[in-house]
Amino acid sequence: MDRIPSPVTHPRDPSLYANKGFFDWVRRRLSTEIPPLLQAVLTGWNPPNIATSPGFTSITVNVPGASFASLTTAHIVAADTSQALPAGSFLAARVTAPDTVTVTLYNLTGAALNVGTMAHLRVMVWAFP
Repeated sequence: MDRIPSPVTHPRDPSLYANKGFFDWVRRRLSTEIPPLLQAVLTGWNPPNIATSPGFTSITVNVPGASFASLTTAHIVAADTSQALPAGSFLAARVTAPDTVTVTLYNLTGAALNVGTMAHLRVMVWAFP
């Protein structure tokens, strides 16, 4: 197993960071080595236009079994889409209520953002004791 890259480029080993970011690395590791405990797929999400940045829009996704992290359980929540997002925009996901994950699309592009309809929006939840 390769080392965990830091979110900041490490000058002694730049090969770790070539063409892959820290969060992509985490998502890839979780997806291939530890299958998600819970997963939901929403089809046909068409987020509204997001005004000049900074701006955001959110959607709630029903993920049966998702719950707030307790003192004895850690949750990792991730979301991905069927299409690439423009540079300067990103998705964030978190459990906001029992069986509910809120996915937020952020616009930090410096301009208005319209990503169009996404064929799918996948939400994954891992729970670790």
